[in-house]
Amino acid sequence: MFKGLKGLIAGVIAGTALGVLFSPDKGDKIREKFKKERKDGGTGLKTVSDTLGKIGKEIGESAHDTYKKVQKTDFYKENAAKAKEAAKNLKDKL
Repeated sequence: MFKGLKGLIAGVIAGTALGVLFSPDKGDKIREKFKKERKDGGTGLKTVSDTLGKIGKEIGESAHDTYKKVQKTDFYKENAAKAKEAAKNLKDKL
């Protein structure tokens, strides 16, 4: 039981930290949207969902940009060539 609780608490803390670090809007704006949604009779989950969606999109774009940069480096090309050669040698041994 405590394992699951520890995992849940760790997940909430990590999620909160990532949310703060990568939030596309300032906290004040998000809180205003949340309060407005609640005032209009909503639960506030749409605001949370929209914010998390924006965060996910930005993280994905950042990861894609980093991947593209790594692809262009000589380090990547050298290691890809080594991996290809190792795979060929392994195939020849089988």
